[in-house]
Amino acid sequence: MDLTNVSFKDPVPNDELAPYYGIADCGLASLRILEANRGARPSKIFPVWASGRAVIFIGEGECARVVEASRAGIVVPPENPALLAREIFRLLEQPGLTAQLGENGRRFVEENYDWSNIIANWLRNLHQAPRGAFTPSSISATR
Repeated sequence: MDLTNVSFKDPVPNDELAPYYGIADCGLASLRILEANRGARPSKIFPVWASGRAVIFIGEGECARVVEASRAGIVVPPENPALLAREIFRLLEQPGLTAQLGENGRRFVEENYDWSNIIANWLRNLHQAPRGAFTPSSISATR
């Protein structure tokens, strides 16, 4: 198509991705239609959200529900390239929407996936558990 505003890069190690998030309008994550993917949460969405960027998620199942519930991106059903193109253009044409989705994603990650919050929630739940709920026999070798 002789596009001059698009470039494809070789894969980049995770520890070198931060500068790319800084120049991106949004991130993209996709999962094929497979039963195993219905419960998946692709790890690539979390650094995008942590960078304050919206996510376009192509897929269904658990991750689609998380994207919608967090109001941190747009869900596009798999195998619908026309809708994907339309949603990309919508985000480009509505920078306010794109920024709001990115802010929602950043807040969602901070509230739900920040390590200190995870530990604090775990400890709170542990302290609220009924006495005797966790005994050696209740947590035995279920590995």
